[in-house]
Amino acid sequence: MFAAYLFEAKQIQTYIFATSKLRDAAGASELINALGHEGLSPPNTVAGLAHDILARMGILANVYRSTGGVLDLTVAGNNALAKLHVFRAAFRLAVAQLAPGLAYADGIAPDADENACRKAARVNSGSQGPRRGVAYPLISPMIRPAPRSGGVPADVVGWTKGGQCIITEEFADLPTLAKRNKVKPKAPGASAVGLQFAPDKKWLWPDVFEKDEDDSGKTRNNVEFPFPEDGPKRIAMLHADANDMGQLFEEAAKADDSSKPLTPTKIREMSVAIAKATGDAVRAAMAAHVLPKAIDKVVPARPIILGGDDISIILRADLALDFAQTFVREFQVTSAAVLERFFEGQNKALTMKVGIVILGIKRPFGAAYHLCEVLAKGAKVDGESRFGIWRLTTSAIPQSLSELTEDTTLPGGTIRLWEKALTDAQLCDLKRLAALLAHDDVGRGAMRRVPDLMRTDSEMAKSVYRRALEVVKKRNSGVHGKLKTALDAFGAWDTGIGSDGYCPLLQAHDLGMIDPTATDVEDAA
Repeated sequence: MFAAYLFEAKQIQTYIFATSKLRDAAGASELINALGHEGLSPPNTVAGLAHDILARMGILANVYRSTGGVLDLTVAGNNALAKLHVFRAAFRLAVAQLAPGLAYADGIAPDADENACRKAARVNSGSQGPRRGVAYPLISPMIRPAPRSGGVPADVVGWTKGGQCIITEEFADLPTLAKRNKVKPKAPGASAVGLQFAPDKKWLWPDVFEKDEDDSGKTRNNVEFPFPEDGPKRIAMLHADANDMGQLFEEAAKADDSSKPLTPTKIREMSVAIAKATGDAVRAAMAAHVLPKAIDKVVPARPIILGGDDISIILRADLALDFAQTFVREFQVTSAAVLERFFEGQNKALTMKVGIVILGIKRPFGAAYHLCEVLAKGAKVDGESRFGIWRLTTSAIPQSLSELTEDTTLPGGTIRLWEKALTDAQLCDLKRLAALLAHDDVGRGAMRRVPDLMRTDSEMAKSVYRRALEVVKKRNSGVHGKLKTALDAFGAWDTGIGSDGYCPLLQAHDLGMIDPTATDVEDAA
């Protein structure tokens, strides 16, 4: 007999970005990470709450996933169900103490077949609404809400002094206090989540975007996000996860004419191997593009989640595109090797969907992260990795794809301002086009007006575009030829707008604005 337990943290985005402060978001991600760990990540990471409770109770479990706010395990034996009920009671209590305010759903199910009981536990979990602990005291007209979250201010020994947070000196509710105190002022820059992205304790991870001062003007003991001295202070929210993972595991558990179903042990091994492939890919991308840009060992990024097949990270805007492409390419290679091992001769492959939002540090990045997830969902295409990218330029943050994908009717015709899902090759073409638009022989004069005109009067933009091309040809025929090649990739050479209405100049302009100083002149010339 088997019994399965599934725990899933819910409304994680709301929990992590409740106050739109980097310190609180970082602390929330550390709390979620601490719920469980498979012990298969890089050295120096914590063992995890779930594993600690299992060890203390002497329960032997097959753990299929225990990271990123998800705990999926089974126990075998005649008293398996009773053991899991006791474990669930202890785990729920520990979660409420470790991460107060975190919503979750969980389910337990017994069955003679291990796979069947796991499915039943998932059904049981899905049939429940998210649950969370009750906050005391209850909010009332006589209680002043905490200024950032609107919750009930708490007074906790060691976390507050006179009812005020010892870190920020403001009134805060219990969930916010728990998050802030997970990012400890006595050990600034330390991060268990960060160690999964870069397994070396020498790196420091930022917890504020700008210097944090108390009322007297004294700088608090925080690690500031490292931006270049004269560069723009822009960040990127990035979320990525693999396509069709559920379908992959369903196929693994089924038999067909050409193969036998994988055993539960083999399925667990595959799950672990895919998680390792994700980790290996993210660490390769960090080493290639992010860690070399560290300033005084402070990494220009703050990891949020690395769990199973998905990642979330905040990083410096100019590093985001290269990081995303390298991560996806590495994941496709490492995961292909995993699938070849478990599905020999079946030619299976995994792909990624990625959402990236570029914004300034003053923007509410909690809402931006929701858009990031929306972009990732919109980038789901069967059999292909895709990237959804959006640069925020206004305080109004779109909350759905329909707000982004609506065609715009202008004098001169209807155009699409945005390509919702770019392939790796298309993203390379756009980056090349962005570098060309910033070239001295292209970026001056009329061509600079074209992207803005495209947003208001496409007919006028086409006219200006043609004249600008003539000027570029006179100045530098080599650049003119490369510009033609770049625009031909989108079928947009004649007018700047492709036959399908897409205008790559607009997105290329946005990519160029992410890092105006980064132009590959040698490649463009």
